[in-house]
Amino acid sequence: MSKWAQSFTNFASATMNALEHVDGATPCDIVWSSGPSSLRYYKPEQDVGAHPIVLVMPFINRFRLADLEPKYSLIRYFIRQNRPVYIVDWGEPRRIDAGLDFEDFILKTMKRAVKTASEEKKAHLMGICLGGTLASIFAARFPDSIQSLVTIVAPVDFHPMKEMVNWVQEDHFPVGDITAAFGNMPGRMISSGFDQLKPLQSALKWQKSWKHFADEDYAEQFMVIESWNKDNVNVPGAAYRRLICDLYRDNKLAQGKFKLASKTIELKSITAPILVITGKRDQICRPEAATALIEQASSERSDHISLKGGHVASIVGPKAYESLYPQMEEWMD
Repeated sequence: MSKWAQSFTNFASATMNALEHVDGATPCDIVWSSGPSSLRYYKPEQDVGAHPIVLVMPFINRFRLADLEPKYSLIRYFIRQNRPVYIVDWGEPRRIDAGLDFEDFILKTMKRAVKTASEEKKAHLMGICLGGTLASIFAARFPDSIQSLVTIVAPVDFHPMKEMVNWVQEDHFPVGDITAAFGNMPGRMISSGFDQLKPLQSALKWQKSWKHFADEDYAEQFMVIESWNKDNVNVPGAAYRRLICDLYRDNKLAQGKFKLASKTIELKSITAPILVITGKRDQICRPEAATALIEQASSERSDHISLKGGHVASIVGPKAYESLYPQMEEWMD
């Protein structure tokens, strides 16, 4: 079979594999749901009394980044290490959910999730991207409620991300008008905004990647990530306005000015052990935007893992499964 034919064969097979796992690759139980949000529970292979993990996903994407396919799923890795795993899944908001805000995310959904998971032992709170931002706010608001805090490519100081900060300024991104028109922020517009940060790279992505499609593993990994990238969800309008205005524009979290139900959130209130994971080539969350958590928190133990890759590829797939996930497991132990 020619390389060209093999590439087409692998493309077809990888597409079918991605479609097969659009709702995640690992069976789970829905512990509870409220509005669009739910708490997913993944049972460990053996119950050895390990501290559970509460994984908070970004509210601008589907939850399944942590469970894209069976071989290299972060979820499957940890349940094979006999850790109970809970995922906070923000679901797909409807127009009626446009008023949901950070208070709903943290003081209601996340608080309930951590309480559910921590019935016997305190949970490790883990967050990916903006899920890590939410996890950091939660850890500052309820410092004694968690075993540790792990953030994965998650910003807390937004101003080092200059391209994004410039992109969302009011003069060319009137977020109030957009969310007033749609109610929720359309996911397709968020995805388009990320593409515009690197338009040439986005345009040439398929051309550059196709030459590697003769490699079956490469094709499979590319397609599951691409299917997740294009699987956009709308974001509650109130929460999105807060994200843009309070965090990206005014950088209130890093400055100790962010408020949650009238209570100021200060990162120095965090006392749990911290692990911060960054990607050296991450253009969405600059490493210094994430490591600011270590600089500001009061934790006696703070560690940092720096990966070679970018925002997504470095934290999912075979390399992450073989190297990053074992490091995370060892650190939690």
